Amino acid sequence: MKYTVDYFIGKFEAIPEHLFTTGKFEFMGARCMIGHTMDLQTIWRVQNQEWVKKHLDAPCLQEARALCELVANFFNKPKEGSNISYLVNNGEHPDYQQKTPKKRVLALLSDIKKSQKPTERIVYVSFDSEVKALTEKLATN
Repeated sequence: MKYTVDYFIGKFEAIPEHLFTTGKFEFMGARCMIGHTMDLQTIWRVQNQEWVKKHLDAPCLQEARALCELVANFFNKPKEGSNISYLVNNGEHPDYQQKTPKKRVLALLSDIKKSQKPTERIVYVSFDSEVKALTEKLATN
């Protein structure tokens, strides 16, 4: 699966406010922004740095890695995505002082989206025969 900023915006918008927490990946069912990208078993495992070092490419970390990479690229700080995500989630980043973790996360993702270059789109339009005939008639007059 390709994880894009739009994917994460949709994901976090759908999570109720009360299911966000600060200071921990998970607390009584609520999670931080990175915690929301992992299942509970993975959350327990990532608290062991040795496990993380051995499993950096594990599929269970793919979504978390993608989110951290988006954040790191936005701030132009490679390998700092998880640290910056922590600061934003917990209200410790000076640029993201919204009232709740969810609002801070969504503000960051919105800024990331605004910073991305829009993709070029080609729109094909088909004309029925009457419109085509009228267009040709007007062009010749």
